[in-house]
Formats: sequence, structure tokens, C-alpha cells
Amino acid sequence: MKSMERGLTLVELLVVLALMGFLASVGAVSWQRFWINQLMSGAATELAASLTLARAEAVHGRQEVLVEPLDPGLGWVSGWHVHAGAQEFSRSPPLSPRLVQDSRTTGSFKNSTKGGAFFAFSAKGFSQRISSRFNAMPTGKLWWSSPDTPQERVVLVDWVGRVRLCDPLLDKKHCGD
Repeated sequence: MKSMERGLTLVELLVVLALMGFLASVGAVSWQRFWINQLMSGAATELAASLTLARAEAVHGRQEVLVEPLDPGLGWVSGWHVHAGAQEFSRSPPLSPRLVQDSRTTGSFKNSTKGGAFFAFSAKGFSQRISSRFNAMPTGKLWWSSPDTPQERVVLVDWVGRVRLCDPLLDKKHCGD
């Protein structure tokens, strides 16, 4: 009888261990998606904050302020800096290799008349192109995505320089392609 009780205890223990393994594997996938979504939201929020800082510094200092990727070849995932000439206001570190700049990126986030991606703000706070100070106020959408999750984030800058964050799953009207 005692050997049968030990046998049942061992079978029960194996069943519990198998269930724990299954739940851990399901939880690990969910945790990974959650973490990637947080990285994506953080990157979008940080870029929006940098763009807002650039606009504020442009108006405050009555000067043109730029936001540019640190490495134009890698784009915005390399990080970015906010500067007016040699004066740097902020610098972002490179982003996680899990995040990618989606091909749907448009406007000055993608390329410009200067030859690379950048956003410039005039002394009045309007977004502008360097080569055309009096017209051609650009807009842009920067799409962040990851192959690990269906979530996406969009940073939008409108023609007057206002910055907005958008989740395409929740706001297709304003974030759509």
C-alpha cells in the first residue's frame, strides 16, 4: 500500500511539474511581447519628448533646432540628438535591436532635401525643411514595429510642429498608412 501511495505521489509530482512547465512557456511568450511593447512605447515617447524639446528650444532661443539620427545610415534606431549647430540639448541612446523603423515611415523622418532623415524647427516652432525656410513645412510619421509582436507605435509631427503619439490598433483614422 505504501509503495502505491509513493507511486501516486510521484505521478502527481510529474503532472504538476509538466503543468508548471507549460504555464511557464506560455507566460514567457506573453512576457516577451509585453517587454517589446514597452520598449516600443518607450522609444516613441522618448522621440516625441525630444521633438517637443526641440520645438521649445527653437522658440525659446529664437533659433533653428534640429533632431537628427546619430547614425544616418542606421536611421532613428541608432538614437538621435537635439541640437542647434554645436549646442546639443539632448542625446538618446541606441534603441533595442528588437525594434525596427517600419517602411511606412514618411516625410522628414524618412529623408529630406538635406540628404538624410531629420526634423527642423524654426524660431517660431514650425516644422520646416532646411533648404526652404519660408514654405514646404513638412509633416512626418515614424512607424516603430517589431517582428516579435503585432503592436506598432507611430510618432506624428504635423505641419505646425505639434507632436503626437499614436497606436494604429486603437486609432486607425489618424495613424493609418
